Amino acid sequence: MVNETDCEHQLFGIKQDADRYRQVEAGIAATQKELDRLTAMHAPAAEIAFVQGELSDQLDQLEQISREGQAAVDEFRGECGGHHLPVLPWE
Repeated sequence: MVNETDCEHQLFGIKQDADRYRQVEAGIAATQKELDRLTAMHAPAAEIAFVQGELSDQLDQLEQISREGQAAVDEFRGECGGHHLPVLPWE
């Protein structure tokens, strides 16, 4: 038997993961823009490397959110199969 409260709680967590994913995606876009700007103006290598490191960290974070979000979706579908999910950014 499906526990509606548990399904609602799981859905809320999935929506939070999707929001975090979108926020990190926006951060990646901004960091990439900054990296492009620094590269175009031939900024010092250390400055470019720092921003590249930030970008790498953000990409890792996005991958982690995607994995965790998909695991939550898989669990949700297994337990709450008939419920509707929003469009998810990692799918």
